[in-house]
Amino acid sequence: MDPITQYLDLSKNYAEYVHAAIVIVAILLINVVIRIVLAIFDKSLAKKSPYLRIFYQAVNRPIRYITWIIGLWIILTQLIDWQGKQVQAMLNIANMAVKVLVVLCVAWILMRFARGMRKLFIEKNTRTDGGYNDFSMIETVYKASQAIIIILLFFSILGALDIPIVALAGMATVVTGFFAITQQELIKNLFGGTVLYLDRPFAVGDWIYTVGGGIEGTVEKISFRLTIIRGFDKRPIYVPNATFLTTAVVNASRMTNRRILQYIGVRYQDFTKVHQILQDARDMLKKHPAIDQKCTNLVCIVNGNTNMGTNIEGVFGSYSINFMIYTFTKTTNWVKFQALQDEIMLKIGEIIEKNGAQIAFPTTTLDIPEGALHQVTAASSKA
Repeated sequence: MDPITQYLDLSKNYAEYVHAAIVIVAILLINVVIRIVLAIFDKSLAKKSPYLRIFYQAVNRPIRYITWIIGLWIILTQLIDWQGKQVQAMLNIANMAVKVLVVLCVAWILMRFARGMRKLFIEKNTRTDGGYNDFSMIETVYKASQAIIIILLFFSILGALDIPIVALAGMATVVTGFFAITQQELIKNLFGGTVLYLDRPFAVGDWIYTVGGGIEGTVEKISFRLTIIRGFDKRPIYVPNATFLTTAVVNASRMTNRRILQYIGVRYQDFTKVHQILQDARDMLKKHPAIDQKCTNLVCIVNGNTNMGTNIEGVFGSYSINFMIYTFTKTTNWVKFQALQDEIMLKIGEIIEKNGAQIAFPTTTLDIPEGALHQVTAASSKA
């Protein structure tokens, strides 16, 4: 006799087989009802309650799988005569399998619900004014919820398999001690990832760079072990999270303004015009709509520690009178900032030209004593 069918009790009344068929039909009807009810709720609650809509979307498929698991188990118990030690062992295994499958379906529901809530909060907090979007807290809560669900799933499966948790805890202690000794770098990276999720110094999409200048680019992914940064040359940089525990990071994406800092020099012949040039430049920046008047705006002569490109100079340089443009723009977009800086600096050039002055460039002046040129001319004529 076939080993699978030998436990089938064919002598049973046909009523029990009819009962199994009814169970199958009931499962099909329940799945149809679930589909219809969830579809109705999805449409009616889409505008009223997005949270309930996400919940119903999360339970849609898993709840139908649960009905099939339970229904098929009922059918199996109706058709098989569960007598004897071997069959009892099979029954225990089957019971555990059913429990594990149901637990997995419940965990699936929770994961889908967490994913839907993450998507909803990102949509709600997305800025439409072109400003900076910070979703790091949403991502942190989402990752934490995933971790909690996995932990609950692990212990639920242990309970379904009748594994004593106390014995498992003792074994876990030994394994954890061995792991802590042999994988110290991995633990540092995991700890660093946890710190990143808690402190949120940067998020996916941010432009960051280290103070030392060794790492610079756009953050693409933050995991518990690695952070992936895409450099401006489009090459990926895989940074262990432990690096950010000891390295200062600048988050350029979170700047409130961009700064224009430029140094300009005019000729010494235009000394008397410098005061009016500075005043006209101040007036221009004060009236410009793209300049943030809440920030410091300066047009002034430079101090003695200014790098003018070739040397360190003060206001009276080697060939020019030097002054500084120091102001902040409202936009933080790099492309828009570059266009605005071009506009500002060209207007400064127009102001200098309007006042009859010129921008200085390196020159050499020969100081010839009075009468020296006449003497040279006379000597050459005698020769």
